[in-house]
Amino acid sequence: MRGKSLSKRIGSACAVVLLLAVIGISGAAAGSEVVGLFEQRAIAIPIGFGESLDGEITSAGYMGTYTFQAEANDQVYVRMGTKSSFLDPMLILRGPDGVEINRTWGYTSAELHEVLRADGTYTILAGDDNDYDTGAYGLFLQRTKNPGNTVDVVGKSLNGTISTTGGMQTFVFTAEAGDAAYVRMGTKSSFLDPMLILFGPDGAEINRTWGYTSTEIHEFLGADGTYTVLAGDDNGYDTGAFGIFAQVTTDPVNATLLQSGDNTTAAITVPGGMDTYRFAAAAGKRCFVRMGTRSSFLDPMLILFGPDGAEINRTWSYTSTEMDEILETGGMYTLLAGDDNGHDYGIYGLYIWLQDPPLPVVPFPGYEEMPTDPDGDGLYEDVDGDGVIGLNDVVVYYANLRFVEENEPLEAFDYDGNGRIGFNDVIVLYGEVP
Repeated sequence: MRGKSLSKRIGSACAVVLLLAVIGISGAAAGSEVVGLFEQRAIAIPIGFGESLDGEITSAGYMGTYTFQAEANDQVYVRMGTKSSFLDPMLILRGPDGVEINRTWGYTSAELHEVLRADGTYTILAGDDNDYDTGAYGLFLQRTKNPGNTVDVVGKSLNGTISTTGGMQTFVFTAEAGDAAYVRMGTKSSFLDPMLILFGPDGAEINRTWGYTSTEIHEFLGADGTYTVLAGDDNGYDTGAFGIFAQVTTDPVNATLLQSGDNTTAAITVPGGMDTYRFAAAAGKRCFVRMGTRSSFLDPMLILFGPDGAEINRTWSYTSTEMDEILETGGMYTLLAGDDNGHDYGIYGLYIWLQDPPLPVVPFPGYEEMPTDPDGDGLYEDVDGDGVIGLNDVVVYYANLRFVEENEPLEAFDYDGNGRIGFNDVIVLYGEVP
């Protein structure tokens, strides 16, 4: 037994001597270098969905290690960026079994977008693509289906900040299949170049775009659900403040209703921000809109969308701009007003004129959509504004007879033509239901 013990001690001593010889040190310095060697062991840093973290590669060949929890069929987006003129970002993603899933690299930023196949803990390795250079970097992680740390943006102009190289902010909105969505990002920063990435309810990327002071996406959507927008710097290099705006142009939220002859004063308060207006127009009639400002910064821009959410026209200029359009179809139109380059903000005025405007109907209580006249007979049978005549229109009309008398133009809802609103109108409307 004593012989075996002595043999083990001699073996251990030899291993230590060999280790010291390999690293080329001896004496007191050897002890400190060995401790330093083991202090450099990778310690995994947890990173959550929607989180941006700072890191640094301090020595050639080093890597940062990060972990996150995910489930099978999750889609994850990972981005690494740097301001270093030397470090070329590289990302490696490993699964719960330790097997490499994918890797990528770039000059100022690198990204991965992967569908995960199993539940468990995933590992991200971040480093320099040639294991040669060092420098600071930023890392961002998000789940593009059911994302974390999000902000609802539809119908709003919001401020945001990219404070980490490669970092991004996450915004969401809900829409239905067939809707058209418009998203805009702008900045006053002389460094940040805006970039937007749009993901569908299934987590797949739909589109991305980028620009110098602003950028925008306008997409027709293919599914019901929650859509995800990532906003950041296009090259993952710069940081700074920005503004973002989103709207569903087929069914806008927080829109101001306009009538022919209205003059309106409002303000753009966020870079890239826009205000939303709606108005009803008849088919084949002319529409004139003008926007002007006394601001020495704001350059007025108008974008007009049809009832189907498609863009019809846009115009912009320095102190004022206008559009004069013949509208092909009857219905509700959407108008966006903002700064032409998404850079500036200020107070503006807006005027609208409509040729032979439809009756000035207003939405019924509990509904956002304007009543419509589907068959063009001058009577607004589509009470709930969903575009068709149905049983719900009868129910809503009957429940709001007093509202109609006090708030709506009589001729639009006097279905029996007797000059007043009453129960017989309910019976006539019911007879119009297919």
